[in-house]
Amino acid sequence: MFCLKIHIYQLINYSLTIYQLFIMIPLMGGDTMADGFIESLEQVEKYLANIRYILCSDNFDVEKDIDIILSTVAGTTGRKNFDTIGDLSYTKTDIKNALLSLTSSDYSETLPDIKDASAPLLYVFGKTVKDKELYIKVKIRNRTTRQVFCLSFHYAEYPTKKPYSEEGI
Repeated sequence: MFCLKIHIYQLINYSLTIYQLFIMIPLMGGDTMADGFIESLEQVEKYLANIRYILCSDNFDVEKDIDIILSTVAGTTGRKNFDTIGDLSYTKTDIKNALLSLTSSDYSETLPDIKDASAPLLYVFGKTVKDKELYIKVKIRNRTTRQVFCLSFHYAEYPTKKPYSEEGI
């Protein structure tokens, strides 16, 4: 019941479409998508256009405006990000370029922010880089100040389901 209350709040707060509601209801409480849902292809394209607009804007500062969780504590997402970014020898500019290269075929699912139900939704993508799939979970933290928050940028532990890829269609 608690999940249902959160999702109803999100429906009101994010004005989700009827399509999204019907996709979301069967996934509530499901293990495979962790309360995630599949956005329409049109919505995914709109999100990607928004993130590209932010990343390519003249006053976007890659060092200041991309936040990524990094940690040296074993077993945490921050550690996985730290290890993957180190293994790939990536800088924040490389992460920005990886985000710019995302397409709707890389899209996996959309998730609510479990720490703050009123926060922007998280978009999950799977992107192959150097023959390994990356699990990328990102949100536009603030469109006005052009901030992007990358919660996950690490090697995927499991194959990512991609509803709009050739295999997912």
